[in-house]
Amino acid sequence: VFVTTKKDFVKARRKQFVSRIITGDYDAIVIGDSQFEKIPVSKERQMNYIEDKLNELREIKTNSENKYTVKEAEQSISGLEKQLEELQRFNRDSFIDFENLGIDFLFVDEAHHFKNIRPITGLGNVAGITNTTSKKNVDMEMKVRQIQEEHDFKNIVFATGTPVSNSISELYTMMNYIQPDILKRYQVDYFDSWVGAFGEIQNSMELAPTGDKYQPKKRFKKFVNLPELMKIYKETADIQTQDMLDLPVPEAHIIPIESELTENQKLYLEELVMRSD
Repeated sequence: VFVTTKKDFVKARRKQFVSRIITGDYDAIVIGDSQFEKIPVSKERQMNYIEDKLNELREIKTNSENKYTVKEAEQSISGLEKQLEELQRFNRDSFIDFENLGIDFLFVDEAHHFKNIRPITGLGNVAGITNTTSKKNVDMEMKVRQIQEEHDFKNIVFATGTPVSNSISELYTMMNYIQPDILKRYQVDYFDSWVGAFGEIQNSMELAPTGDKYQPKKRFKKFVNLPELMKIYKETADIQTQDMLDLPVPEAHIIPIESELTENQKLYLEELVMRSD
């Protein structure tokens, strides 16, 4: 087992680090996620990834009648086109490309750190859908796809205790990482088709952030067809609950401590009461 350190990623030692992986007969290489991100996929793979996303966005823009959706698609297209132009101009030593390392299996612990990917959608402005994408998650998706392409969509394990925490759409992200082939088989590989099968979007009036009026809001409210959704999910997911694991859990002793409100807290509480009235 090769356990990497930050020193392995110092510029002067990177080629030595890569050579050690390529020539070594290791069963496993343990690497932190911040260091893992420093091993890029090839320029060609990055360009193909961006082109695929651009094609999806252009199709949504062409077919959508929702002005918000079209505007969002145009902004995303513009951003990706700039990334593509920068990538085409960028020349670097590709000695450390991920594809060169001969990695044939990827085990990702604490995988919930990689679920922050904004799905490409034509649903418009819907609350409850992840609306940001981080660079490290895009990097992970490209590496996962590279291994899946070479190993018949296998050899990827995501381990996490919280596959869904902040947004219902996170479940789609996790499923799309691990089982894109299965989603395609059931014709729910695109986010909008997945939502159409397993999600319910409701229109309601919600209090505006200013607190002085109500405004119409579309929200991804809940799951539907849960038995069918879980059937697909369990084709690749091994779910272990606390009861199944029978782990020893210490008994909690809760000690309530009362304290007086500070002046700032009193003022803020009064403001909240006024806004609610």
